Amino acid sequence: MIWRKASQHRNNRRWCCISASLLPTGADSKRLAALLADAAAHVDVGLAVQTPQLHSLLRADADAELQRMWRAGQIALGEQAAGGPLLLLLWPQEQQLLLLHAASAQDAESDDKLLQMLTAMERRACDFAIETLQLLDMSATGVMTGLAGRTAYRRISERCYQRSLGARMGSVRRAILQRCRALGIPADYGFGRQLPMQRQASRLVTLGTDCFQRQQFATAATAAAWCALQAQAHSAGVDVLLVSAYRSHEYQQQLLQRKLQQGQRMEDILLVSAAPGFSEHHSGRALDLTTSGCEPLSTGFANTDAHHWLQEHAVDFGFIQSYPRDNVHGIAWEPWHWCWQPGLAISG
Repeated sequence: MIWRKASQHRNNRRWCCISASLLPTGADSKRLAALLADAAAHVDVGLAVQTPQLHSLLRADADAELQRMWRAGQIALGEQAAGGPLLLLLWPQEQQLLLLHAASAQDAESDDKLLQMLTAMERRACDFAIETLQLLDMSATGVMTGLAGRTAYRRISERCYQRSLGARMGSVRRAILQRCRALGIPADYGFGRQLPMQRQASRLVTLGTDCFQRQQFATAATAAAWCALQAQAHSAGVDVLLVSAYRSHEYQQQLLQRKLQQGQRMEDILLVSAAPGFSEHHSGRALDLTTSGCEPLSTGFANTDAHHWLQEHAVDFGFIQSYPRDNVHGIAWEPWHWCWQPGLAISG
């Protein structure tokens, strides 16, 4: 891969952008993860890679680091374009993104691809409750100038453009922020913890009863993957049981409110529970799991045959452990929490 680097010093820190050529033929997800890690060492804010192989790489035996980046919200997929899908990395600790443009010449097709990239970036920024987005145009030709009238960005300096995303937040995201404010959760929680907002799943199917004999629900795709996983585990002599699945925004808010009323500090609560609107359980794709003889929602689950089996086989069905030890989200280790990721399943 050929890197083209451009840098700018601003407020005594380096801003860099790197645009990448297409991946070599036959590259696997481990190679992609290594290339992204190398690129990220030179980037302070954002990185974009375009490759027709991206979807197939993410659907294959994805490298653990690639999975981590996707899970942490650092990877977002743009729309399918003629040149292939766009891989966008957003570093949510920052409210400023870099515009990367690999096209050698300005034409209608490259402008359309750029607009797709901007749309995907803005959508992802809204997921992290970023209301004002600044964009550094580090391209040699100043591509934003050629897009005058086609975007809502206004020029505030030679290479810097800005727009408010308030109108793009939508009622669902605003309701999430209102719930957080009511609990005293800071507005920067999302990008500070690298946790994107999670919409409530609109279509759910039953998973049957959990280990407490409560009805649980998930999306249809998650339910199908869970049934296949549980059946495969059973055939291997491993007992994997369900503890909980879908939760609404309201339920998560009430959960945190009860903990506050019990005298717990919000800083401590957020170490073990995500803020309402930011829990993967809202998506209908997250499952809390246990096994016979193990206390539910305990780290002791990590020492069981069920957990060992999940570590080796869960990804075959599209499930990954969201909060491993020392995770980037600042959430305590949860060996029981597994989330189904579209496109990651190997089998089937």
